[in-house]
Amino acid sequence: MPVGPNGSSTLPTVTNGSVFGDPDVKFDPTRNVFFYSSIYVRPSDGREGVCVHVSNTAGTSWTGPREVTPSFITGQSGDKPFMDVYPNTGRILVTWTSFATTSSKILSAFSDDGGVTWSSAVQLVSAPITSMVQASEPRFLPGASNATSTAYVVWSNGTSTTRNIAMVRSVDGGSTWSSAVNIDGSSFTAEDQILGVDRVNSSPSMAIDYSTGRVYVVYQANNSQGEGDVALRTLIGAPAAGTRVLIDSNPGADRAQFLTAVAVDQSTHRVHVMWYDQDPKSSWDLTELMHTYSTDGGTTWSRPAPLFDRPFRAGVGNDTGQPNLGDYNQCVATNGVLQSLAGNTNEITEFSEGLPAKSLLSPDPYFDALAESQNVASLRVGAVSFTEGCASGVNGFLDPGETGWFTFPLENYVNNAKDSPTTYTNVAATLSSSTPGVAISGATQSYGSIAPLATVSNGTPFRVQLSTGFTAGDYVHLSLTVNSDQGSIQRSYLLATGSPVSSTTLISENFESVAVPALPAGWSAQVGAGTSDPWVTSQSGFGGLSGKYAFHGEGTSSEWMRLWSPVVTVPSLGPDAYVTLDFDLAYNTEIDATKLIQAFDGLTLRITDVTGVTPATALRSVLAEAFAERITTGTFDGFPKHLPRSNDANYFEDMSVWAGTSGTPLHVSMKFPGAGMVGRDVQLRFEYTQDASAVCASGTCGVAIDNVVLKAVSPGTQFVATSTSTSVTSDHNPWPAGRPLNLTATVTPSTTSGSVEFFDGANSLGTAPVVSGSATLTTSALTEGTHDVTGSYSGDACDLASTSGIYSQVISSPVGVASAMPLAYAIERVVPNPATRKAAVTFALPREGHVALDIYDLHGRLVHRLASSPFAAGEYTVVWDLADDDGKAAGAGVYFVRLSAGGLSRTARFAIVP
Repeated sequence: MPVGPNGSSTLPTVTNGSVFGDPDVKFDPTRNVFFYSSIYVRPSDGREGVCVHVSNTAGTSWTGPREVTPSFITGQSGDKPFMDVYPNTGRILVTWTSFATTSSKILSAFSDDGGVTWSSAVQLVSAPITSMVQASEPRFLPGASNATSTAYVVWSNGTSTTRNIAMVRSVDGGSTWSSAVNIDGSSFTAEDQILGVDRVNSSPSMAIDYSTGRVYVVYQANNSQGEGDVALRTLIGAPAAGTRVLIDSNPGADRAQFLTAVAVDQSTHRVHVMWYDQDPKSSWDLTELMHTYSTDGGTTWSRPAPLFDRPFRAGVGNDTGQPNLGDYNQCVATNGVLQSLAGNTNEITEFSEGLPAKSLLSPDPYFDALAESQNVASLRVGAVSFTEGCASGVNGFLDPGETGWFTFPLENYVNNAKDSPTTYTNVAATLSSSTPGVAISGATQSYGSIAPLATVSNGTPFRVQLSTGFTAGDYVHLSLTVNSDQGSIQRSYLLATGSPVSSTTLISENFESVAVPALPAGWSAQVGAGTSDPWVTSQSGFGGLSGKYAFHGEGTSSEWMRLWSPVVTVPSLGPDAYVTLDFDLAYNTEIDATKLIQAFDGLTLRITDVTGVTPATALRSVLAEAFAERITTGTFDGFPKHLPRSNDANYFEDMSVWAGTSGTPLHVSMKFPGAGMVGRDVQLRFEYTQDASAVCASGTCGVAIDNVVLKAVSPGTQFVATSTSTSVTSDHNPWPAGRPLNLTATVTPSTTSGSVEFFDGANSLGTAPVVSGSATLTTSALTEGTHDVTGSYSGDACDLASTSGIYSQVISSPVGVASAMPLAYAIERVVPNPATRKAAVTFALPREGHVALDIYDLHGRLVHRLASSPFAAGEYTVVWDLADDDGKAAGAGVYFVRLSAGGLSRTARFAIVP
């Protein structure tokens, strides 16, 4: 929504004034307006403090900035402002961090006239600059008046290695405050780095239930290695230390849980908590926005469940600016609906996104509204896999015309006793797609029951078939709707298609063509910052690499050293082309042994766009993680480590990197969307940085790169359906009219499935399924005469359709029953005799029974069986088309017809002439 003057998308300011980040928005019901607080650098003296803007009643236009005057202090900078509005009087309470040279303070002030004038600042705490005093948040507990209302403020409080949550209380509306108290009875380890995320912190969030006065504080509490769980402290009255309660899905085993937020619905008194969770995968940065709630004052909690319809990669769109996902998320609960706002990233981000700006557009703020009536199941999709259903073109890619047999594992990830873990029963899932040209069979599958921490797969695969006209390289959007006795959830999945049928190699370098230590032609070592310490070619067997490779050793001076490839132009190989990068990597660098993710020295990769660099079109380097569709390093996804923030100008801070010890060489493989790279002049830039503290624990320290291959790839299809042939026969030919006749179609190869439709000329007789290459239809619909019977095979996922040749089926009619029933078994006549094209055999049966009617030649060899089935008593005529059992014409000569019935045999002689 435009918030500035004349429809502008930016908040108004004064000439040379700068409105910055750390926004907070609150509604004032007494004035029917919104207030927006943020950092502000005022032009009069260049001091950094806090300001507020105010909206009109519709929230569509804003005025300001209105300075929070006590926040502008000589020699100090205001940061992280948060506010609350007293709903009965409109009093605005703002708290912020004020950074000085040697100290950091939490200050507060209030305004009773909409931010025009402010009280003097009150200092809530002061600590050395080296400590952690940051991210304060105020909340009102309304009373009868300003003077009788209660207010609380919480903030992150700690040292360089430990954290806690501090709280103060005011019982006079924010005029005076109690002494600060750490409300967590045991401090916890400082937070670890989080993959794909800049600038991690343990900022608390607070909400108060007005009806009970209960205060809820949530925050990231870290274990011994800094991996965060979601912690809760709740109290009534004066701040006091107590035992934290962990409310994430599986405390102690979950990966990073961070950026918490809490809200209380004052109409239903339900308490909502949301946070980011990196547990969906065991490596890299896949992140989910999670939610839980309590209806009993925080004693028990619901099973945490996602708010967004898909997990997202946190590092998409990331660059060297900070922070990419922000420092906090927020939510509001009113009238039975939780409304949440949090950062999220694109499923697919292109290299050219945002041009001519230097930054990509992702991430973006995403909004979600969740009604209390919704019962979301805490089930997560695991590693989706598929096998190709046909032998032709099996290569791990799904091509147009091809069918994949998909497995969607479901994990019940909740095992925290505080979160009401349960076994999900009668679980069933339905797979669907909104993408044209996609057909799904077996779309609904049963999963049975899924116990806590169990993962169950669909017993029968979902079959996903792409039409022959589907465009290879297009994405398929799949949606899995899961239902159970305990709730439902819908999860999305993005499927890439097409086989890599052609490619153009843009870079191929194994470093073997040069003498050590020179780099190959077109490759160069560049200094990003610090003393020159260039990349070189080496062949010392570092990390198990053989031959020559690019190498940079690790040292104890802070520096940022870069290895640049030749510049290449990405060609156009079609609208769905993509780019791949593969190389071998070895590393042995300094990490933080007390943390799982934090490292101090490491390597990352950027791809630089040097196309037509001008003052208007700036050169820009894009982190590989910012737009890669896939990054694998050995057996894990993405990067293993992340660097900390640093004030060292020579250090390439806050990056996801390869660091630690690779052991043996690892193969790195990346895939990038081609649409934004086609026609661009690009350069690989390997970025190595180190701090000044130490080196790897043992052995040769450094990083090495070898066998670099950059390709532009065009997707297509390698799948070709198998040709088939179809033939038709019957079990009797000729056969009396009105009696059931079995028509059989044989389809080769025998592995076919599908169905065969049988035709009498142009008239359909019916359809039968193909089983092991055969389909049989029983019919009584054929009338007396000769019929041209054909079979049309439908084809299946692996096999092409085919149609048989004509099979001539002769249908005879019973002559009927004479005025007296026949008295004996007899062959009454064969006409014409001699026969030339057909011979009609008339026989009599005095009793019902099984009849065999066979043709033999002079040598006693069976030529053809005319009938073998039960007949009622009567007289019958069967017509022979003078063909043997193989369908070949019987030659001229003498033949015998033998009737076998009732335990007797009768024979008649006849001849065939040309």
